[in-house]
Amino acid sequence: IFPDRAMTIAAIDRLVHHATIFEMNVESYRRRAAYAAATSLSDIEDDRDKQQPEKEIATAKDNSQPATLSSDIET
Repeated sequence: IFPDRAMTIAAIDRLVHHATIFEMNVESYRRRAAYAAATSLSDIEDDRDKQQPEKEIATAKDNSQPATLSSDIET
């Protein structure tokens, strides 16, 4: 918005000069909401990982390459 640094500093100085600044030592509601969203997202991912069955890792009979699923193993 401002063409140079000096003009930006001057504009901020004039705004702050007549302003009342409140210093509040409380937790930000935006930070709290972001944390809650991130926590619930990780909970959803954890639940999704628990619902998917884990693949069995076994070795094929000829031992040339490992089989990845139990259906790939010859009996």
